[in-house]
Amino acid sequence: MGMSRKTFSKLWYNLVKVRPQLLVKKIPTPVKGEVPTFRITDFKEKIGLVSDTHFVSKTQQISGLHKFYSMCEEEGIDTILHAGDLIDGIGVYDGQPYDTFLHQPDQMIKYVVDNYPSFNGQTWFIGGNHDSTVKDFGTRVTDERSDMLFLGNGSAIITINEKKIFIHHGKKGSEKYARSNKPQQLAIAEAKHVKIVPDIIVLGHYHNVCILPDYGGIFVIQMPCFQAQVRWNLEPNIGGVILDLCDSPRCSYQKFERIIDDF
Repeated sequence: MGMSRKTFSKLWYNLVKVRPQLLVKKIPTPVKGEVPTFRITDFKEKIGLVSDTHFVSKTQQISGLHKFYSMCEEEGIDTILHAGDLIDGIGVYDGQPYDTFLHQPDQMIKYVVDNYPSFNGQTWFIGGNHDSTVKDFGTRVTDERSDMLFLGNGSAIITINEKKIFIHHGKKGSEKYARSNKPQQLAIAEAKHVKIVPDIIVLGHYHNVCILPDYGGIFVIQMPCFQAQVRWNLEPNIGGVILDLCDSPRCSYQKFERIIDDF
């Protein structure tokens, strides 16, 4: 037709009021290769879950993060999993330097080492797409903070109380179709990937909380974040999740209000 994809999309939307890309639901490809696996042998009644803290962003919510860690400590929790994007990183999008208050890799690592919450326990974290912009970020943080254990980039499996937890950081975009779409697709994809059939999926990257207690036999948690509104993400949920691992898993979302200029 000699028509660009953008022009076609506009014409289609004006005709049927549905974006054409929403008519086809693509199930994401399961994580390929060997996913790092870990095991915590001590029994854990509860663990904490956080994601997308985006340290050095001007919209970071570090006060809420510290409050969540204090809440976990009060409940006797000594293990917290982080689902990626601990820092905001470098060069992820045009204009990012205007949105961060530190800009050099060494500065970012030092800020994390000096300011990330410490408590009577350990934080186990994977690297997200923002973290990967700083070379060796995860290992360098672990070298400086023995209470922060790097699990690898993108994905990891950690077994606690014989429950296999697949912690994963998404790759592209914010959720535009429905809040449950990404965790549903991931659960379907991973359920068919027999090497890593998990009991629990913890999904970072999308900044919106969505909890599916029994989706195809998997307890799926799409994580909130500790970063306030940014230019492309609509209405992020600020907070963390406390996961009860006794018997059948259940969890609670701990919400925090946005603090302006929290840096």
